[in-house]
Amino acid sequence: MSVQLQRQPNDYTPEEYLALEEDAEYKSEYHDGEMIAMTGSTFNHNRIAVNVGTALKQIMMWLWAMSKCGYPIPSVFFILT
Repeated sequence: MSVQLQRQPNDYTPEEYLALEEDAEYKSEYHDGEMIAMTGSTFNHNRIAVNVGTALKQIMMWLWAMSKCGYPIPSVFFILT
């Protein structure tokens, strides 16, 4: 008695996924044989991401400047909740 594994209709191999992804109009993720559509970002999402990155860079530059002046810098200065 032999048991054959049958693929689900939406079960793709990594090679199939990569081939489909090259020509796809919309991008998707590959997870356990499934292709999951990714949502596109919006203008506001991109603006928020850039603003957060810029703010973090400014904080890090400020901390670096303060450390060069001899001020003690805390190892942890904020916690996101």
